[in-house]
Amino acid sequence: MNLEKISLSSGKHSNIDHGACVMEMVSYLANERWSDHPQCASPSITSLAIWINDNGDQEHRDVLKTMASKIVNTKDWKKEPARAKIYAKFAQWASDRAGEHSKLSAECAKSSTEHAKFSAKYVVFSTKYAIYAVEDAVFSAKYVEYRKTLFNKAIETLEKAITV
Repeated sequence: MNLEKISLSSGKHSNIDHGACVMEMVSYLANERWSDHPQCASPSITSLAIWINDNGDQEHRDVLKTMASKIVNTKDWKKEPARAKIYAKFAQWASDRAGEHSKLSAECAKSSTEHAKFSAKYVVFSTKYAIYAVEDAVFSAKYVEYRKTLFNKAIETLEKAITV
């Protein structure tokens, strides 16, 4: 299998012929059973790699693809405390950046609220039209039933007319 031709994508895949996420590629490279949680990989690395793979864009997945062989044989419980410190620094960095963007988020929330109020007015109209649609459906059903009855009666009348 030429791994150069494999494009990573999000989610689970049944085998390498149907594509792969980064961790499935790791399981393939390690000659393990096909899995998105290969035994040879650190559980914390696996979690982060899956998160990037599933939430990032294709450019991120292309970078992960080049890292897949490096993820093979990373399972070492003695290294997990050091990895935890790295993840904590990343979490702190992400938290700090989120704080910087909170003003923009507040402005977006205000705009969303205004749009929601505007949409609420239309909900009332939409509800009324939905009720009208239900009434039309009931009327149509009654009309279909009426037409059936009408034509049954017409056939009966025709039969009587024929037997005269």
